[in-house]
This record gives sequence, structure tokens and C-alpha cells, in this order.
Amino acid sequence: MKTKYSLLIELPITDSTNKYAERNLQKLPNKSIIFAHYQTNGKGTGSNSWHSQKNKNLLLSVIIKQQIPITKQLALLQTTALAIIDYLQYHKIQGKIKWPNDILVNSKKICGILIENKINSTLISTSIIGIGININQTLFPPEINATSLKLLKNKELDIITELFTLKNFIFKRLQTLNNHNLSTEYQQKLYNYKSIQWFKTQYTKFQAVIEGIDEFGRLKLKVNNKIQTFNFKEIEFIL
Repeated sequence: MKTKYSLLIELPITDSTNKYAERNLQKLPNKSIIFAHYQTNGKGTGSNSWHSQKNKNLLLSVIIKQQIPITKQLALLQTTALAIIDYLQYHKIQGKIKWPNDILVNSKKICGILIENKINSTLISTSIIGIGININQTLFPPEINATSLKLLKNKELDIITELFTLKNFIFKRLQTLNNHNLSTEYQQKLYNYKSIQWFKTQYTKFQAVIEGIDEFGRLKLKVNNKIQTFNFKEIEFIL
């Protein structure tokens, strides 16, 4: 399974691959990949940061320059998340999608996704798909409940080999952006789907059953036998 990319830029160090992609967006072609061995200011969702040791992990951004309907914004996140699930399955590891953009293994974070879109009217003109996957890192800050492929497989992996393996799964999945079964497959891979999970909001903690996501990408929960929807940052998992 081989898929073509236009350009691969390998950086020893950068602030973040997403920021590098944004700064150089005009001159970089469609399907460019920016890969860094270390980030000084890795980006997470919102104001969050992505922590990674030098030369240990996959830190990359993929640039997609094609006219995508704005209605496919959620599908873009779903296809990316499922590509990571495919990649983990290749390693015989079962990953789960923690809404909206983390991938967990055994309830521990192994991957984060950050997609930044440039929107022109009703079209996404450019997407920067940022991905961070823990590969060979074994020590994490105490506040981060994380794991890595090395911890799971008990062996060191070659980062460049893993980069090309992941790339194939990403571009293969991006070809399925219009797949009508995408949401169903995504929901089936959700962490604790149809199970009871503890959550917290700004005001309270509660238990609810995860019922999936709606067409706007909001999390659907059954709370006291009633379906409620929550936007990102309105609610947080308690792991």
C-alpha cells in the first residue's frame, strides 16, 4: 500500500510543524508533509501544548490544498482519526478515539490531532493536519496520562519507517472522505461508546452514557435518560 506525497520536509527542530506549515503555506504544494524531530512549542487544541522528547516521536503536519465543502469539516477529522486507528491496528494495537481529537490505548493518550482549516465562503481551501504520536518515549510528565508504541510493544521503532507507514494510512483514508459510513465507523471506535463515563463541566461532575456525535461534531450523551449535546470545551472526560 503506497500513496504519493508531493514534498517531504524533515526538520531537526521547529516551533511546531503546524506553524511551519502555516508560515510556508503559499509555496508548499498539496500533500506536503512537514516532519520534525523536536518541537519547541508544539500545538494542541486551543491553548494546549504538545509535549515530546527529542528524536522520540512522530511530529508531523500534512497540507491538503483542495476544494472541500465546509460540510466535510467533521469528516476530515473523522478520516484522520480513523487513519491513526488503522496505523495502530497495523501494529496489532487497538486504539480508541477520545472525542474530539485524541487517540487512547488502554485509557492512556498515544496521539493528538490538530486540524486547522482555511475557509473561503462555503469551501475549505486549505487544511493543515497536525499529528503527534508517541513512538519511543517512555517517560512523561506526571500530569499526562500517556503511553507509547515502545511501552506497548517493548521495543524501539525506527521513526522514519513509522513516518512512511503512517503516511500511507493517512492518504488512503483521505480518499474515503465522501464515504457515507464514515460517521458510523468513527462512532464505533469512540472511547467508551455506549458505556457509562464520568464527565465534568465548569460547574459539576456527572455520569452519562456516550451515544456518539451529532452532525455538527458535538458529543451526544444520555444523562438521566435524556440526550444532551456538548461542544468541545463545554465538557471534559474524567479518566
